Amino acid sequence: MAGRSIRRTIGILALGTLVAVVEWAVIVLRPAKPALALQVVEGVDRSYRGRFAGELAFQTVLAQMPEQRRRALAFVERRTGLRLVATDRERILIRFTEDAGPEQTLAVTETRSVNGRRCQVVTFYLPPLLREQLPVEPTLRHELAHAVMRQRMGFRYGYVPVWLREGIAVWTAEQIEDKAALLIPARLAAGQDPLMLLNGLDTLPHTLDDLLEDALLFQYLEQRCGAPCVQRVIQDVVHGRSPRRLIEHATGLSWREVNAQVRAFSLDYIRARSTMGAQHSQVSDTFPALKGV
Repeated sequence: MAGRSIRRTIGILALGTLVAVVEWAVIVLRPAKPALALQVVEGVDRSYRGRFAGELAFQTVLAQMPEQRRRALAFVERRTGLRLVATDRERILIRFTEDAGPEQTLAVTETRSVNGRRCQVVTFYLPPLLREQLPVEPTLRHELAHAVMRQRMGFRYGYVPVWLREGIAVWTAEQIEDKAALLIPARLAAGQDPLMLLNGLDTLPHTLDDLLEDALLFQYLEQRCGAPCVQRVIQDVVHGRSPRRLIEHATGLSWREVNAQVRAFSLDYIRARSTMGAQHSQVSDTFPALKGV
């Protein structure tokens, strides 16, 4: 029995090491992005001159962005408990591109050299932003959560597991319900079981479908320990401490026990939103697991 336990522990450690090595290789081998020359006013680039520049919709977004950036940064700092000094805040910038971007993506955050300074740049993709006319601030909060942690951690942010980075960003932006409202109906419409969204935090490749599971870990932590507990975990991650040990300490559980409880919590969450509160529905008949136990 002890031998099997030891072998299982070694296997888990080996898998975690492999995941870390793969993510490290992706970061190190990724080609450096070229420096940017931007015309920054109140944290927002004004140099865009592309095909959307004359459209009223873009002009409205551009005019509102400085205030939205200010509000979203303040929101992220309150939500995470991470505080930025003024010089750090000035290095978090917003820009626009007419590239379409990856599917279902409104914006991306990168560390770039801007006018000779290392900055965190949130780039909004204008085609989906202007076409869908979606609210900007939830996405802005999400991307600024990445930007704030990048600015505080520097290159070390690249070594943070994807599930942790994305889980913190979705939780910080209060996007969990938004992700559920997008992902669960899409699975049902495709005739797929929504419970398949729960495929493990360390699953590679990590896709947009995994963000809900990532964030539900932090929703579980908030319900079990309170928002200040989640803030302490985030702050300790920024200081380079092991996220798994931090979560074990916060909950008083082993990582294995945490995973079991988070999975049960996540299953209940998805079942409730898949059946919309109905115990006997066509959805539940199609996917019996959604009925629960």
